[in-house]
Amino acid sequence: MIREVWTIFQSFHDGLISNLHKKQDSIMLTVDIRYLAELMKNNDKKFHCELMNCRVFEFQFWGDEDSKTNELDKINQLELEIVRADIKGDTVVVKCLSDEVVGGDLHIEATNIRVFDQRNQEITSEKILEMSREYWRKEQDQSKNKKEGK
Repeated sequence: MIREVWTIFQSFHDGLISNLHKKQDSIMLTVDIRYLAELMKNNDKKFHCELMNCRVFEFQFWGDEDSKTNELDKINQLELEIVRADIKGDTVVVKCLSDEVVGGDLHIEATNIRVFDQRNQEITSEKILEMSREYWRKEQDQSKNKKEGK
């Protein structure tokens, strides 16, 4: 199910990670990504995620391979912005920017991910991916129309 985790983080491009906390074997987090949440047509601004059976959740700072942290409070303070996600073996590596540091890689190993809207309704990874594609398709069309003077 690593592909599910990758799909969600790849779809959350430009989202800000916050509210990290542990809940039994899971890591809970919020992704503030208004442009995607607004496609739900219910005034949402963010999504809540549960990384199930999360074995690794560690941020590695760019520029210093030995500098990393798995302390959720420290990672929360970085206010990470998602750039993109890759899969390396059993790990999803999320490239992130931060106003606090240049950026880094968030390493995640979890068996699955669940995503919820602000009313706690679960949303499938397929739906998230569909909304992301819809948004970026519209953005591309608008950009093309501007260039053509329409």
